[in-house]
Amino acid sequence: MTDGRVALASLRQAASTVAPERLVVNGQYSDERFIDMMVPHHMMAVQMAQVASQKGQHSELIPTCVQTNNLVLASRAKCHV
Repeated sequence: MTDGRVALASLRQAASTVAPERLVVNGQYSDERFIDMMVPHHMMAVQMAQVASQKGQHSELIPTCVQTNNLVLASRAKCHV
């Protein structure tokens, strides 16, 4: 198995015993439910980076926020989103 597959297998094994109820369907961990939960979570992080890059009070974080925004825009352009 590749490192990625080993990590995924480990995640699934751990999730099957500790996954929140919302991630379990018929007693099994659900990748689809995980994605359904993580997409909005990450979208919120992107929105936070956008606000922070414009109104942030910690100037040392602004370059990271701008870089995040640029990466998101580039990803969206590639995916035509």
